[in-house]
Amino acid sequence: MYDFVRFKEVWMSLLWKGVRIIAGIVVVWSLVANFLNLSMSFSGLPPREKEEIVIYEKLFAPIRFALFTEGYDGRNLGYVSARSGPDKPGDPLDDVRRGKLRYVAIPLILLPDPQGMPYLIGDYTGGDPIPESLEGFVKIHDDHSGLVLYKKVSQ
Repeated sequence: MYDFVRFKEVWMSLLWKGVRIIAGIVVVWSLVANFLNLSMSFSGLPPREKEEIVIYEKLFAPIRFALFTEGYDGRNLGYVSARSGPDKPGDPLDDVRRGKLRYVAIPLILLPDPQGMPYLIGDYTGGDPIPESLEGFVKIHDDHSGLVLYKKVSQ
């Protein structure tokens, strides 16, 4: 009887050891399969640095710093581009660009009407020529990236 109890204990011990080994194999296999599936699903995506919002975030960072060094504590900024401005009607492409730049500029509020704004953001990212000054505004920041900061001239 003692041998039978001992045999049963050894057999149960080996059985549980086998179950743990199989469970470990299943966990490792699932981990590898999920990793391969995930890497295959992300392999067709373009790099994050090529998305337009990320590009605008990088372009706007120096302008945000320039506003900080100017001591601007207001909320509103005006928006101009080569295709739209104080004397030109809005352009549908500018509406898309302004929307993306407006998202990047949060908590600042980017308004399409530059009248009465102390600062303007000039969006010349399409390769358009950058004017040195606009009517009533002077350029205070330009790092040749396409986004320019203009300040209203005091009169």
